Amino acid sequence: MSAALADFRILDLSDSIAGQFGCRMMADFGAEVTLVEPPSGSPIRHMPPFDPSGEGAASLLFFHLNLGKRSIVLDRNTEAGRARLLDLVKSVDAVVVGLDADRDALRRANPQCVVTLVSDFGDDGPYRHWRGSEMIFQALSGMMYVNGSGDREPLYGVGHRAQYAAGVGVYIATLAALYARKVTLQGQQVALDVAMNTSSMAPPATVEYAYSKMQDPRGERRSPFMVVRCRDGFVSIWVHLHVWPGFCKAAGIGELEHDPRFAKGKERQDNWTALTAAVQERVADLSGDEFLDRLLKERIAAAKAYTPRQLWNGTPHLIERNYWQSVATPSGPRPILGPPFRLSRTPRDVRNGAPRLGEHDAQAVDAARRPGAANEQAAPMTSRGPLAGLRVLDFTTAWAGPMTGRILAFLGAEVIKVESASRPDTWRMHNAVLQAKRYPGGEPGERPYNRVALFNSQNHNKLGLSLDIKHSKGLAAMHRLAATADVAICNFTAGTLARMGVGYEALKKIKSDIIVLEMPGFGNTGPLSKAAANGATMEMAAGMCAMIGYAGGAPTTTGQVYPDPIGGYNGAAAVMTALMHRQATGEGQYIELSQVEAAMQFIGEELLYAIAAEKDPELHGNRVRWAAPHDAYPAEGNDEWVAIAIGDDEEWRRFCTIIDRPELAGDARFSTFKARWEHQELLREPISQWSRQHAKATIADALQAQGIRAAPVNAPRDVTESPYLAAREAFVTLTHPDAGTHPYMTLPFRLSLTPGSQHRASPCLGADTRKVLLDLAGLTVDELDELDREGVTCNVPAA
Repeated sequence: MSAALADFRILDLSDSIAGQFGCRMMADFGAEVTLVEPPSGSPIRHMPPFDPSGEGAASLLFFHLNLGKRSIVLDRNTEAGRARLLDLVKSVDAVVVGLDADRDALRRANPQCVVTLVSDFGDDGPYRHWRGSEMIFQALSGMMYVNGSGDREPLYGVGHRAQYAAGVGVYIATLAALYARKVTLQGQQVALDVAMNTSSMAPPATVEYAYSKMQDPRGERRSPFMVVRCRDGFVSIWVHLHVWPGFCKAAGIGELEHDPRFAKGKERQDNWTALTAAVQERVADLSGDEFLDRLLKERIAAAKAYTPRQLWNGTPHLIERNYWQSVATPSGPRPILGPPFRLSRTPRDVRNGAPRLGEHDAQAVDAARRPGAANEQAAPMTSRGPLAGLRVLDFTTAWAGPMTGRILAFLGAEVIKVESASRPDTWRMHNAVLQAKRYPGGEPGERPYNRVALFNSQNHNKLGLSLDIKHSKGLAAMHRLAATADVAICNFTAGTLARMGVGYEALKKIKSDIIVLEMPGFGNTGPLSKAAANGATMEMAAGMCAMIGYAGGAPTTTGQVYPDPIGGYNGAAAVMTALMHRQATGEGQYIELSQVEAAMQFIGEELLYAIAAEKDPELHGNRVRWAAPHDAYPAEGNDEWVAIAIGDDEEWRRFCTIIDRPELAGDARFSTFKARWEHQELLREPISQWSRQHAKATIADALQAQGIRAAPVNAPRDVTESPYLAAREAFVTLTHPDAGTHPYMTLPFRLSLTPGSQHRASPCLGADTRKVLLDLAGLTVDELDELDREGVTCNVPAA
């Protein structure tokens, strides 16, 4: 087996979590990645959490972000340092940088090099001088608005997930530019803003608002999701309409199955609080494993709220999958998280732990090496995006899988959305409880399955194919189409694609170099491999929810079920990895992506800390290690909030001046960071007294102007009106034949030479069936007419 990126050299000049994680993923799959640090070391070396044993890496965050890399020290503030950097750039394929880099000089030094800028808010626009952090990004994106209880401050989530997601975005965009270089023989500039990236991962609510001008009141997600407490922990459950009888059986509430309060979807939704209470009463004395086993036997999406230490040594599923790995360090072997995805021909290979500062100074990068193939003739880019010319079969449903296809389509691939009348995408909400907010003007119309905001938020640029592959003639037509495809993607439970007759073993006989990605929630093996999953249950299973919640309360999920778009990004990253290998060798391969395991990477340092400390984290609301206060405070208006994060003592003194409370700066309870962290709850009232008098955007502008992190907690309406997103051209207006003309959030990847685009609205069911089967699969008109007569290509969902 080989490494997918073994032929590439990368310089990591970033000082951000996003940049360093994106580069670490490149190292995971074989690239030689050199971290270029200042004499004082990367700032992330000094960020918590720190190893409680005092051994190994100074920072577990730095350790997790920099596995497999080299480290050299270079002072870019000196003439000699800058000259050496330009010399190093001549021998590499890509450089990942922050705002302090001279990107034009880097490109002049090596025109074949890809230069990727990752920054909080970009290098222009109204927020270019703002300071970001996880809470700031989540507040601006609209994600934070729906987190937590409606009668308390909203919750930001946990850790640095937005920055990890941006890191995956850096990986995707940089590989896409390198993939295009094989055609153009040129490097290019790539840019990604963490803030826009975060907003692009929470689009359904903004599309709903654009369609109907409706938005949900703030508060925890309700129907069809519940969290109940068993005797030894919490279990999360997603109760789809079709599993209601099985759920009643599993929960021991058989007498309620036909109760008029719950028997039908709409009534059940209206009485969800009462239903949750009834379930809680029945399961309080059960163990979490016992209740989960009952639920999974009925094929109900459910998961335990695992703690980090349970994931380490108390989860049979991860043990059977040999998930946890180790890496050698000067202080001995240390645990590391398993791979985000498993590739059959090019698996991850972590060569070493995080490097010591300047560990590789004596091992010079070969400046004589030049990337690319200068003797080849560049081909013109005739279509949109770096993946132009690739064809993808998209067998996915709901959010995570379709977002993978959406990213590939944005980058230029021809993506064919495969559905059927008997099995349309679940986000078309056919036979679901209709909610007015999801439809243009609040009206479902004659074809609600084509007008629904959920589906239409995730399937831009795709061709719509309705083909029943359970029918023998439909499967034969699919096989003819597969002979022309490069990639197939699916996010059903393990084994579903093979049972449909389009699994990897079947497809590679038809197209030997095809890449097949399957992304089940829990992977293909292990006790949970057949378990149904969605973003809410995966967030619990990944250990994230053990760190999301109010002090003394229950764990809760991120309201927009964050692991779904996380899965979408990881899916696109996995496909890009396999494409790079295929471009170099001609080989296709199979990819298994457990969405839960991939999501665990986003809280990797917290998992490693809990393992080292032998202690699980406690719920602390919005508290973090590095800032105090760090919370959401009420602003002027009804249920309006502003997020404020104060780092060091100098920021605190400036803040006290701004709110006209200078006495707080000198108060011994707050004058130092340590004292302020311990007493931060006492600051809620004085800060709230001030914040209630001002609009949330005004507060954020004033604080950011003084170098203090702050942001309005945006509702969907606020996101659509964001001056920052407007400046980034984040919304693209598209016309849908059934839904009309509306703005849609686009994706954040910016490539200077081979730009992607969002240029076509999501397809109506089966909108392109004739084009796909006649022009691409090569069916005759008579063959297609026969499929039509037999209902194989119907474009109206079955009743």
